[in-house]
Amino acid sequence: MIKRTVPLLALAAIALPVAAGAKQIDVSGPAAYVGKGAVQGRLASADGPKRIGFRFAGSLTFTGADDMQVVCRGAGQTHSSIKDGNLVVECQGRMLALASASGLDFSGQARRYGIHVPEGVSGSIEGRLIRQVRPPAAADAQPADPQAPVER
Repeated sequence: MIKRTVPLLALAAIALPVAAGAKQIDVSGPAAYVGKGAVQGRLASADGPKRIGFRFAGSLTFTGADDMQVVCRGAGQTHSSIKDGNLVVECQGRMLALASASGLDFSGQARRYGIHVPEGVSGSIEGRLIRQVRPPAAADAQPADPQAPVER
């Protein structure tokens, strides 16, 4: 009995913190997200197909209806098939993928990834990720004066 219990407790001690880092968030574009590890999500556009950008080092699988188009570029492999009437595209390697669809499901595992959600696209993403934000623009941003003295 103890021989079985100890490995299960060790597995639980390792798996719980990893699962605790993953979170599900609702997204709406325009936005960019970066993360690492397992990721999955469902994105949809209300007004026709939109281009959604994915940058990753790992493996992602895209599933969508007939209007889905996925282009994977980079060092790696791409496989496509039809499963249950839906187009399935799998990209493996270090890639940049552009997916154009009105509705898109994706899942995969990556050492790191970036997802660009354009305006008009919303849905949910689950994984260990954060939203990238642009630094706020200074209201009085002007070019530096070359004749001004240097402050030290």
